[in-house]
Amino acid sequence: MCEQRLDLEDGITKLKKVIQDMTNIMKEQFAEQLPEPTLKIADVVSLKEISPTFLEEIERLGPFGQGNEMPTFALLNVSLQKKPERFGKNGAHLRFKLSDFTVVAWNMGHTGLPVLTPIDLAVRISWNYWQSNKTLQLQLIDWRLSDSTKIKEIWQ
Repeated sequence: MCEQRLDLEDGITKLKKVIQDMTNIMKEQFAEQLPEPTLKIADVVSLKEISPTFLEEIERLGPFGQGNEMPTFALLNVSLQKKPERFGKNGAHLRFKLSDFTVVAWNMGHTGLPVLTPIDLAVRISWNYWQSNKTLQLQLIDWRLSDSTKIKEIWQ
């Protein structure tokens, strides 16, 4: 019984090593060939600009779908004041407050968003209908740590 366990542990260790080696080989071979992931940002907005009227203007650009995607906006240099709340099955999603807005991050429960650290957010603005209430909601698409020098270069 002990020999079988040792063989299994040895096999798992070897498998981990093979996976790590393959990962390193793929990174080396494909690093220069793969394009840097990009995200199409419609515009940079501030939290003060987001309002029901702003969303109504966006909705006039619809209907949205393939070939006419819902616009994604950048919120630059914002900070979360509290740790995001995980919700959904197995904590699959995140929810947090940003000023007066609720931000949801579908399928990002694994994401470690920093608190009290300047970050840039890519969001979509939508309505949230819940228990006969209609409120503005931001959907987090992606985020990165803020880099004020990069921001000036990109958005000038």
